[in-house]
Amino acid sequence: MTTVFLDDCKSLAQIAAEARRLADDLDRLAVDGAPAPADLVGAPLLDGWWIGLADRPALRGRIVGDPAHRDGATLKTDDLVAMDYGAGWARTLTRWYAFNKGRSAS
Repeated sequence: MTTVFLDDCKSLAQIAAEARRLADDLDRLAVDGAPAPADLVGAPLLDGWWIGLADRPALRGRIVGDPAHRDGATLKTDDLVAMDYGAGWARTLTRWYAFNKGRSAS
């Protein structure tokens, strides 16, 4: 029997697919230093964001353009992996986010 601790709602195939997408994105970041413009097309926008450091780094902010949340809802992302706040992007374990360049709630 396989035990998965990451998220009981996801299958191992889903977790592997997300890990592959993250690895591909990190490889491109290592080479290019930034996401491709296409990576951020349709990415949810975080406004009034900040980095929370409770257990692991994550972003918190008001979300716009995420079909799973109503616009203006405050949320906490999954684990933050890479970001460039001056360029206005972040990559979490599962997706890209865009935000107003250099604008945070701090």
